[in-house]
Amino acid sequence: MSLSRFVEKWTIPTYPPESVSDEDLGAAEQQLGVHFPEDYRQAVLDVGLPRPTIALLDAIVERELDLHDLHDFYSPK
Repeated sequence: MSLSRFVEKWTIPTYPPESVSDEDLGAAEQQLGVHFPEDYRQAVLDVGLPRPTIALLDAIVERELDLHDLHDFYSPK
């Protein structure tokens, strides 16, 4: 699932994704000593960091999926 599709499915317009700048991503890479994959970087720059609603956790529990709850995407800062 693409990041934009994830946002469509699991977020609401009143709680939109958090915008991220290229400079912030670069600073995070330097601090962590890693290089994010280009497709990840582009998706985050285009879409932002999602802020999913409780509906995501509800769906995981209801379907008894063997998945961890992903409820917070940390900003580069």
